[in-house]
Amino acid sequence: MAKITTAAGSLAAAGSSVLGSLLGGALGAEKKPYDSVISVNGNDVASSKVKNHKVSTSYNMSKDEKNLLDYTNQHLLSGLKNINVFSDNVRQNIQKQLDAYKLSGIKTINDTYTPMFNELKSDVVSRFGNLDNSTFIDNLNSIEKNRAEAISSLTQEILAKQNELYEQEMTNRYNYLNSLASTNEQLYSNILKFLDIANTSARR
Repeated sequence: MAKITTAAGSLAAAGSSVLGSLLGGALGAEKKPYDSVISVNGNDVASSKVKNHKVSTSYNMSKDEKNLLDYTNQHLLSGLKNINVFSDNVRQNIQKQLDAYKLSGIKTINDTYTPMFNELKSDVVSRFGNLDNSTFIDNLNSIEKNRAEAISSLTQEILAKQNELYEQEMTNRYNYLNSLASTNEQLYSNILKFLDIANTSARR
């Protein structure tokens, strides 16, 4: 009877030892976070610090990144605020282009109709000796009518050109703002990427 008790006690002790070993292994399998640093080309760009089992992650922004981020943020805000505001310089620049367009149109009209008038005058004088006749008047009226229509068309073209220039200015502004927003978004995306890498590394 004593042998049975001893054997039972030995089995209990062995079971307790195995259970303790299993529990100890299970508890030891839980990994604790630790400090980590992410470096690129020898420069620390992101790091994670562990304190009281809590992980805090930070990003070490370079001077160039900070300047670029400040620039994009500043110009995005000012650009959106003044998106429909045209400065004197912008207005003057558009007006100069309109004036050049107008002068070019006037020159085209003069180059077209002045030779026609001179040719008509020479022809009539050579045929009738003077300009005081219905042939000259009728042909002159026809030339002047066409010339007036050309001037009217030029006026409409100038207005259309003005709208085109202002629309192009707005397109350029939106393209510039989109470019700033894209650069800004890429900067923040890179920062978040490195923060995530640092945070993940600290928990492995």
